[in-house]
Amino acid sequence: MELTTNLEWREWGRRDPLFGVASCQGKDVAGFAPWTDQEFYALGESDWREFNERWRRYGYAPGVFVEIGCGAGRITRQLATTFESGYALDVSEDMIRYASSRVTTSNVEWHLTQGLSIPVNDNSVDGVFSSHVFQHLPSVEAGFAYFQEIMRTLKPGGTLMVHLPIHSFPSMVSQKFTSLCEFLYGLFLPMLNLKSRCKRFLMRHGGTPPMHGVSYEQERLCQTMLGIGFVRVEIQTFPVVSTGALHSFVLATKPRGTLSE
Repeated sequence: MELTTNLEWREWGRRDPLFGVASCQGKDVAGFAPWTDQEFYALGESDWREFNERWRRYGYAPGVFVEIGCGAGRITRQLATTFESGYALDVSEDMIRYASSRVTTSNVEWHLTQGLSIPVNDNSVDGVFSSHVFQHLPSVEAGFAYFQEIMRTLKPGGTLMVHLPIHSFPSMVSQKFTSLCEFLYGLFLPMLNLKSRCKRFLMRHGGTPPMHGVSYEQERLCQTMLGIGFVRVEIQTFPVVSTGALHSFVLATKPRGTLSE
C-alpha cells in the first residue's frame, strides 16, 4: 500500500537526508551550520544510549531487529552494534543509499518499502524499533496497521520500542469536557491534512516538503495494542539528552506461545 506521505519523504531524501531525519534549526543544507556526518551519527549514538537503556530495562533479546524508517542510518548504526543482525526499512531510495554508504556493517539488510509492510517472515525477529516515523504517517489508522504487521513479524516473546507523539484528553474533569475536546480535535485534523496537501502541491514546484504530523490518543493506543494481542504495553516519556525535548515511546511484547497465522 502506497502512503500519501511517502512523497515528501522521498523528496527529503533527495534534497536533504540529514535534516529530513533531524530537523534542528540551522542544520539544513542551506542553514548556518549544516549537519556533518560526524555530528549526525554522534547524535544517533547519544540518543541511542538513552533509548537502549530504556529498552534494555524493559527487556529485549539482542538477536534480529527491524528498524521502521531507518532514514540516513542515525540509529541503524547503533542497532547494528547492539543486535546480531537486522533489517533497515525506508520509503526513500535516497535515504537508504545514503545510510548504506555510511553504515557499512555486513549484518544489516536494507529494504525499500512503500510503508505499512515489513518484508520479513512471520515470527522471525526479536525486536522492532522506530523513531520519528509514526508521527509522520498519514493517520493513526496507518500506525495501527503497522502495529498489526509488527505483531506478525515478531517472534513470541519479541518486543517493540516505537516513538510516537501521545496525547490524552482530561477525562477526570468531566466526560462532557472530554467529548468536547475530542470533537474539536476531530475538526482540527482535516485542516492539518489540507495544509499537508497544499505543501505537497507546492513541493512539486520547488517548495519545502511538508512534515505531516499525527498524534496518538493514549487510551485508544493502549486499547488497540491490547486488542492486537500485545502484552506488557507501556508508555514511557523522557527527555532526550541531545535535544532536551520530551520523547514518548510505546513498548510492548508479543506473548510467548503465540504464532502469527
